[in-house]
Amino acid sequence: MSLNIIEHFSQLKDPRKITPIYPLINIIFTSVCAILAGAENFADIKNYAVLKKDWLSKYLDMSMGIPSQDTFHRVFSLLDNELFTQQFISFTQQLTNSDKGVIGLDGKTMRGTKGKNQHSAIHVLNAYCVENQLCIGQMPMLEKSNEITAAPLLLDKLDIEDGIVTTDALLCQKEIASKIIERKADYLLALKENQATLLEDVRFYFDKQDEKLGSWNELNHFETVEKGHGRVETRRYYGIDTTNWKMSPEWSELNIPRAVIN
Repeated sequence: MSLNIIEHFSQLKDPRKITPIYPLINIIFTSVCAILAGAENFADIKNYAVLKKDWLSKYLDMSMGIPSQDTFHRVFSLLDNELFTQQFISFTQQLTNSDKGVIGLDGKTMRGTKGKNQHSAIHVLNAYCVENQLCIGQMPMLEKSNEITAAPLLLDKLDIEDGIVTTDALLCQKEIASKIIERKADYLLALKENQATLLEDVRFYFDKQDEKLGSWNELNHFETVEKGHGRVETRRYYGIDTTNWKMSPEWSELNIPRAVIN
């Protein structure tokens, strides 16, 4: 793995103007390994480095110790984000050999990234490959609302052909649906009140099916029960035929033979 990381990130130039205490490859290597292990912020990366110092020392010169959380933050705030994103995606694609299957887009706010000279914390849009349980792409943003504009840019960098892209309700947008279809994938978008007209149409159509069949239990459905965050969640999924459902052409490929409501 060490050779792959060094190779994929070799084009990154150290943005620090003074001679650094910690080599750039130490920060990149540690951060990438920590992210692959589930780190979500710079504090997680620092803690990972502390726990894995002996292992990291097999590949890196750790004689100067472990960088602080602020050092990780500062270096990444100075890096060429576009080039780092491209190389990170290239690296994860080699690990997984494929971006196929279910790919979830999810925005996160990185805790502890609001510095003294920074008005807001760093927001990152992640692309997560469910099958491999691996983040296969990231797009940093200045504001959480930028997820809508960042999603098409991130999708353009991924090979998602024949995959299924899932998003939360914020990213349930016509433009994002069109981009997913353009990239030859399918989509499964959460639908809430931010798309009021579409939500009303879906509810109306399901109500009509309920009246026709007499009970929702007559529809194709299945149920899942999950325990987490101190509660038990039961989810019921119903599928209906949408052959005769004439939807707005602005929603690319939505008028297909099946719709699902949770």
